[in-house]
Amino acid sequence: MRIHKKGDTVDIKEIGTVQKEHIKHSKSRDSFLKRVKENNQKKKDAKEKGTWVQLKRQPVPPREAHFVRTSGTEPELLKPIPYEFMA
Repeated sequence: MRIHKKGDTVDIKEIGTVQKEHIKHSKSRDSFLKRVKENNQKKKDAKEKGTWVQLKRQPVPPREAHFVRTSGTEPELLKPIPYEFMA
């Protein structure tokens, strides 16, 4: 999608013309700016205490193991449908 801003209107390729007031900014930057502020505060606190603090984002760990209960019903076995050659 290509956006061309001119005056009071915004020309969006493939969609048409839209008023500037109807376009929303991306929210993805908000979480980044929030994380930057939190990291700066953590750095400041760690520097005062003389400790080291982890500032890098960590991947989400795997979920906890759990049992799946079937409540007395027999589990259904899934298997692929055999391929049939049609000549």
